[in-house]
Amino acid sequence: MGTIERTEYLNRIKNLKYTPGIKVITGIRKSGKSILMQEYETIKHEANST
Repeated sequence: MGTIERTEYLNRIKNLKYTPGIKVITGIRKSGKSILMQEYETIKHEANST
C-alpha cells in the first residue's frame, strides 16, 4: 500500500509556520495525521540542510 500525497495539507501547514499560537491537527482515527507530520518534518529538515 502506498502513501497518499497530501500536498494541499502540507502547504497549509507550511503557511502557518511563522504565525503565533499552537497548531492542532485533528481528524478521525487512521486518517494520516502522524504521517502528515512526518512528511512535514522531512521537508523541514531538507530545507535546513540546504
